[in-house]
Amino acid sequence: MDGPAAERAGPQRPAVRLARPRYRENGTSRARVRDALRHEQRFVLDPEGWARHRGMPVEVEGLDACLPLFGVPAAGV
Repeated sequence: MDGPAAERAGPQRPAVRLARPRYRENGTSRARVRDALRHEQRFVLDPEGWARHRGMPVEVEGLDACLPLFGVPAAGV
């Protein structure tokens, strides 16, 4: 659906059905992409949601070397 009807209809919501078990909604926005109005729906996965639905153990290696890239001092510095 394009044009004024799409603007009135609002966002199409298939992602909500897929994301709902793990993620919670975190806002919406509208943007023009390639001359078409698009709706963006954001989701967030908090640590509790991750722990509830995690299917396997996860271990992170080498994080200290990456922390400065995110503006966080490396551990032990």
